[in-house]
Amino acid sequence: DRGLDSHTQDFYDCNWNNLHIRQTGVELSSGDEPPKQLEEMMRLSRILSEGMIHIRVDWYIIQDRLYFGELTFFDGAGFTNFIDKKDDLLLGSYIHIPKNR
Repeated sequence: DRGLDSHTQDFYDCNWNNLHIRQTGVELSSGDEPPKQLEEMMRLSRILSEGMIHIRVDWYIIQDRLYFGELTFFDGAGFTNFIDKKDDLLLGSYIHIPKNR
């Protein structure tokens, strides 16, 4: 439902643990079941993000088919706030910048 008033958003780690992170103006979804396509999504995401320090890979599942959405460097163009500031720090802690870069 992206782009609609009913749009929801959830943040998960690579093991499909819901991080319960919320951003201003976006509700959490009601379901936590991993999609059947999760393994393929992760495999393709690793290929698409190879060599990147940080990037979000967006996917859509429509009628059980997996569709690539986009690669995004900054969620919400870098302007969308997290409701709890500790979530910003948590997500930042996942980014590891090599010293010799």
